[in-house]
Amino acid sequence: MAEQLGRTIVLKVGDNAASEAFNTLGGLRTKSVAINNEQVDISNADSGAWRKLLAGAGIRSVSISASGVFDDATAIDDMEGYALDGTIQDFQITWPDGDQWDFKAQVASFTYAGEHNGEQTYDVSLESSEAVTLTTG
Repeated sequence: MAEQLGRTIVLKVGDNAASEAFNTLGGLRTKSVAINNEQVDISNADSGAWRKLLAGAGIRSVSISASGVFDDATAIDDMEGYALDGTIQDFQITWPDGDQWDFKAQVASFTYAGEHNGEQTYDVSLESSEAVTLTTG
């Protein structure tokens, strides 16, 4: 796999319209995605000294963290509203290789910050709800 630019990972949020469109969450500087798999331990006396896991049995989830600077008040206001309401929202991530993830998530946390002599920033954490759909590019 060839090197890829981190800035080309794009996080988009759905607009809730009947024919849903996705808008880029602007101003992002960093994005982090974690795929989580809960293990189900089925070890027993016959397993010996080694743990044995049940394949495909645990709960799967995706956690996304992102941070950036304010450059789109509408998108930021929307994210703030989703955080305050606790709604489940449609999101997309597009990857440098052309792959795309479509998923529903809840805003787990939304933080504002700002230095006296600097830009206003924000951090957002998303937790997936339901299955993530992968479309390969």
